[in-house]
Amino acid sequence: MATAELAYPKVGNDPVYASELNRFNNSIWTKVKGGNTTTGGGLIKFSDTIWQTTSKISSDAGVTWSVGGYGAVADEDIAATSGANGIAVDASDGSVSFTSNSGTTWAAASTGLSNYSSGGTPAIFGSAAVIGGVFASGIEVWYSTDGGDNWQVSASGPTENVYAIVMASATVGYMVDDNENIWKTTDGGANWTDTTDQSPVTGPNVTMFTTDTDTCYILDGDIPHLSKYINSTNTSTTIMQKSGSASANEGRTTNIIQATNGDICFGFWPTSTGGDSVNLLLFAYDGTDIKQKVIGIGWDTTNAAWVAGTATINVLIEVDDILYVQTGNYILEVPL
Repeated sequence: MATAELAYPKVGNDPVYASELNRFNNSIWTKVKGGNTTTGGGLIKFSDTIWQTTSKISSDAGVTWSVGGYGAVADEDIAATSGANGIAVDASDGSVSFTSNSGTTWAAASTGLSNYSSGGTPAIFGSAAVIGGVFASGIEVWYSTDGGDNWQVSASGPTENVYAIVMASATVGYMVDDNENIWKTTDGGANWTDTTDQSPVTGPNVTMFTTDTDTCYILDGDIPHLSKYINSTNTSTTIMQKSGSASANEGRTTNIIQATNGDICFGFWPTSTGGDSVNLLLFAYDGTDIKQKVIGIGWDTTNAAWVAGTATINVLIEVDDILYVQTGNYILEVPL
């Protein structure tokens, strides 16, 4: 039985793990990208060459870095991108900045969020942006139709806290609330409808990713647990679940991305045993097998994969089937 199978056994009729058969798990796999970048948290990319963090900018795919980044306007620490557009939110006070030129310049939003305190990471597709969570007036979802400059409250939505939200197109988006309900919008976030299907997981460490307007991947960083939601059939299916209780396997997840080859990729830092000295686990799901790689470095509390325990932030990007993962002050290069 493969090592990955022992740690992450099959669920139902899921296929066996195949990490030992893929170069994702070979012995020579990393090199530091760009050396010590002394970055803040939250690695994002606008293109294969234009990358940013909260405090640094690179225009040559991480080879060199200069001062800047999406936290320069008002200490924003959570960001999302779509093409040349991007939004960044300060999780402590709800201030928002936006860009329409791949992060060359960031500007404060004309209307910000009303004292955002906790919830999911922001999401953007084209000029349609959304974020949900706890605000000054209670649990709300806010949306923007102009790339993050102006924001308003959605007319309908959940009454429980929103822990994950994603836009699949300029009109279609999904989110998961604290009752595990999956919600959908078809008008860019102005209105949300309960799909009546429930996610297998919820909580502050949940993140979402869509491959199209019908398909969502939902990842819980406490287990970890990866599921797939199909809207056309309104069903959720577990792809991977670590054995044991959540308390015994607690950790934090990275964002989810899709590689050029189609693999769904994410990372997980176990935190309940070993603290900051534990390994980072990277996973790649190709639709049949889940491949696992163990990176022999710990996460650090400054640049790890969450903000105040309430939202997942980007530390993982991909270019041409090479993963780049930010950990500490370094960005590691991991071929798939």
